[in-house]
Amino acid sequence: MPTQTLPFYRPLNALVIPIVYEDETHYFFSDTGMPQSFSDRMPHIPLDQSPIDRPFPLHEPLFSLTELSNLLGVELSGFLGIDFFSSVSQWGIDYQNRRLHFNDRDFNAGFESLKGFHLHGGPIVKASFGGRTEGYTYVDTGSYLCYFYKEPLVEASFIYPELPSPSPWGSITFSLHAPCTISVGETIFSDITIGHAALPSQLQGVIGNNLLSQYDVLFDWESMMMYLRPHRQPQRVWEHPKPGRKAPLIHFISPPSASPRYLEVLRRASHSQSNTQWIPGTRFSLPNIDWEHPEAINQIIEELPNASEFDSEPLFISFSP
Repeated sequence: MPTQTLPFYRPLNALVIPIVYEDETHYFFSDTGMPQSFSDRMPHIPLDQSPIDRPFPLHEPLFSLTELSNLLGVELSGFLGIDFFSSVSQWGIDYQNRRLHFNDRDFNAGFESLKGFHLHGGPIVKASFGGRTEGYTYVDTGSYLCYFYKEPLVEASFIYPELPSPSPWGSITFSLHAPCTISVGETIFSDITIGHAALPSQLQGVIGNNLLSQYDVLFDWESMMMYLRPHRQPQRVWEHPKPGRKAPLIHFISPPSASPRYLEVLRRASHSQSNTQWIPGTRFSLPNIDWEHPEAINQIIEELPNASEFDSEPLFISFSP
């Protein structure tokens, strides 16, 4: 198998991969929770960007990408699913340097010395959330947050109720809990923000990018192991929302083509009455954002009024509840 590396962008901590096809750049959403890769713009991933020794075939679209494109601020051409990422014996994610590595010996070196996590027939590990019973959990690069699907988590960790979130299968409603713990075997990940959505799933939940992005990640499909390696250089980690000091929740209220875009506050950033910029219903524009850049939405955080006072990263949704 050939060695391949691909760059990616991280709008809202998603993995968005630029693919050049017939001299035009297309953006693909990386989602290990998606069984098939697809696009309505191109039939395959070209050989020079394919993880295998031939062009990687793409399927017909499974759903509209409009809502997700609007949320990320990137016009998506398709999804790269688990069929793409499991087509090689090893693949890894370097979140800090924004690179995907396929059968890359240089990137893979040293992972075998770390404690690994057994994979169960795919990107699935056994995990427990907030001390609940252990169950099968998807490792999902397409999820911004970790989610728990079963009975509600402890009330003491409750942050936000009934938040809408776009998904490939329509809008879902979830509540937000923090700080929580996720345990995989004997390894405990502390102070993780978790969304709870009561979905009829056989899985316990998903481990998303808010946990994964704190590490270099390697999937070894031959040994069916996943490894997490701490970053070589520290990165900024937002504190997690706490009762009384909530993350600001905002949404876009103008069409994606509008510039500057407008935002509206849906939830307060805190209970402080002096923070008049964050009264629910307040609208403001962001004229200094480079909306053509694939990570334009990340620039918003620096432009938001009183951003230095936030305890945690703002939560963005594309429509009003």
